[in-house]
Amino acid sequence: MKVTAFEDYLPDLLEAMKAAGRDREWWMTSCETVYTSCASAEEMSEVRAAIGGTWKKRVSPGEFGFFELEREFGPFTLQLSAWRNTVCEKVVTGTRTVQKPDPEAVVPLVDVVEEVFEWRCSPLLEKAEAPAT
Repeated sequence: MKVTAFEDYLPDLLEAMKAAGRDREWWMTSCETVYTSCASAEEMSEVRAAIGGTWKKRVSPGEFGFFELEREFGPFTLQLSAWRNTVCEKVVTGTRTVQKPDPEAVVPLVDVVEEVFEWRCSPLLEKAEAPAT
């Protein structure tokens, strides 16, 4: 990364971090990404509104995961992160039958009905854009 990237974008990044509140803790996950944790959808929405700008959202897959909002400042990324289950609702949309091993059965695989679900995130956070796929 060139020094000009720091000169051009770092002041805006620091101002955004200050807008979120001087007592808020921030961590760096890399040289380009700075993040803070939010405990609720309301907190995440407030921080996002205080900073302003255009945000992208990302929902991690799997049973346990994160919901993240990201705003870019040139080569730098400011990230708001929360446990997905604190800002999103798990909604069952159906079921499916899958085969799984049963250690106590004579037959090695048994049919198991699992819930099919999706994560619906708070309307307060829906204003963020989904990343392009």
